[in-house]
Amino acid sequence: MFKKLNLILVIISLLGLLFLSTNIAAEWPRRPITIACFAAAGGGTDLTNRTLAGVMEKYLKVPINVVNMTGAGGAEAVNYVWQQKHDGYTWLGHSEGILLMPLMGAFPHTTKVWESFILCGSPELFSVRSDSPYKTMAEVLEAAKTKEIKVGASIPGAIHHMKLMYLVRVTGLKFKYVPYPGSYPSQVACLAGEVDAVMTSLQEQSELLKAGKLRALAAIEKTALDVPGIGKIPSIVDWVPQFKKIPEIKQMLGFSVPYDVPADVITKIRTAYIYALRSEEVKNFIDKNYLILYGLYGTRAKSFIQKLESIFAWLAWEAGLVKESPEKFDIPKPAF
Repeated sequence: MFKKLNLILVIISLLGLLFLSTNIAAEWPRRPITIACFAAAGGGTDLTNRTLAGVMEKYLKVPINVVNMTGAGGAEAVNYVWQQKHDGYTWLGHSEGILLMPLMGAFPHTTKVWESFILCGSPELFSVRSDSPYKTMAEVLEAAKTKEIKVGASIPGAIHHMKLMYLVRVTGLKFKYVPYPGSYPSQVACLAGEVDAVMTSLQEQSELLKAGKLRALAAIEKTALDVPGIGKIPSIVDWVPQFKKIPEIKQMLGFSVPYDVPADVITKIRTAYIYALRSEEVKNFIDKNYLILYGLYGTRAKSFIQKLESIFAWLAWEAGLVKESPEKFDIPKPAF
């Protein structure tokens, strides 16, 4: 009899929890949402999340506040979001910089623990300030044979850092990575003369290029660019043909929530995200900032991120950039 009573009480408790969870999801959101952005204000990650927040809050009818948390190379934001209640009220604004955090010992999980919404990305540029003695990429590459060229880029593990490491690995030249908490600070450092060059995205450099404060020497991509209002930017392949052999990686800008946020809440977030994708605000943001729209969510976002994670992880491990092996986290090795 006591066993039956205990069983009944367990069932009642489980039903109560299920009802409570369903009720919470049905009423969500009832208060403001926070996006903890792991990069500094003014960069691509920040601006992308602020644009999405501005549109999605109209649909969800609650404020969505973007808070920049750049500590520990962005790991502060990642761990903060993970440690909050997984109820859909705290999102992580990020780029591909999250991909190496487990291998760096900054976060214990791979991207499998996130439900991601990847809006867009932008081509990578190697640029110098307008009064730089380097007028072409050929001059930079020649100078790097005999002296150290300081290159500013955002947090370790972000695409700007990884593509710089590609150059170092392929050319064997003396490029010194100087990290900054975001793309905007690294560009300011270049303008101030703290570094010789900067590697950030076309989106992030566009206004400085138009104003003549920065000069793009090369697109760190496999093809050249022809940018309205800026002009033609040659591909790094023109000087470093080996770059074509490196697995292509793309910048990814968006946000994620823990995978175990209630399914109904994730559905509401997804619906608001799709609403944003169709908005004029997002369309104008993409066009104005020379971005490539991905609009990924669900299984497509997971596939995109995990392929990128695989490439980042194994390239970083083989280059000695991380302390943990991808095998420890069951990250498959790509076919290079």
